[in-house]
Amino acid sequence: MAKHRQFQIVLFLFACILFLGCSSAGMSLSTPTAASAPTRTPRPSATPRPTLPPTETLPPPSPTPIPAGLGETVSFGDLDMTVLYAVTHDRIVPGGMYYYVPNEGYMVVDVIVRLETTSSNPVEVAWNDFYIINELEEVFNTSFAGSGRFGKTEKVDVFTQVDYDEIAPGDVLEIIDRYAYYCKVIFVISDDSEQTILFGIDASPQFKLLIKK
Repeated sequence: MAKHRQFQIVLFLFACILFLGCSSAGMSLSTPTAASAPTRTPRPSATPRPTLPPTETLPPPSPTPIPAGLGETVSFGDLDMTVLYAVTHDRIVPGGMYYYVPNEGYMVVDVIVRLETTSSNPVEVAWNDFYIINELEEVFNTSFAGSGRFGKTEKVDVFTQVDYDEIAPGDVLEIIDRYAYYCKVIFVISDDSEQTILFGIDASPQFKLLIKK
C-alpha cells in the first residue's frame, strides 16, 4: 500500500515535469513577434501666414513743374497760352508817337504771347497781371502793352500788325473763343547782356526764356 502511494507520487511528479517541459518547448518554438517601431508624434505645423496682396509701388512725388519753353502751350483756367518771341529793344515807340529810351542800368524786353480761350464765355485778363522775374528774383510788371485779334488759322506778323501803347491800372483784355489774340507785352527790367527770365500771367504756369541783347 505504501509502495503504491509512492508510485502515485512519482507518477504525479513525472507528469508535472513532462507538462512543464512541453510548456517550455512551446514558448521557445513560438515565432517571436517583432517589436513595432515607436510611432513618432508629428510636431504641429506652423500656422500658415495669410497671403498679403501685392503692395502697389507708389510713384515718386512729382517734382516742381518745369517752366514751359518758347513755342510751348500751357493751360491756365480757360486760357491757352503760347509764348512766341522774347526779344530786346534799345528803345520803343508807344502808340507810334514818341520814343522811349530806358534809363542806364535797364533794358527793354518784348514778350509776344498768343492767347486763346476754351470757354464759350468771354474771359478777361488784366494787363497788370503780366509779369517777369529775373535771375535776381526781381519782379517786373508791364507798363506798355497791346494786342491784335485774328482768326485762329490766320498768319500774323506780330511785329508789324500788332500795336502797343501805355496801359493804365485796371486795363483788361477781353478774349472771345472765336479768335486768337496776339499780345505784345513790354517790360523794363534790370540790364544784363544775357539772362534767363520767367514769364507768367497771374498764377499761370511760367515760361522760362533766355534773353540776349
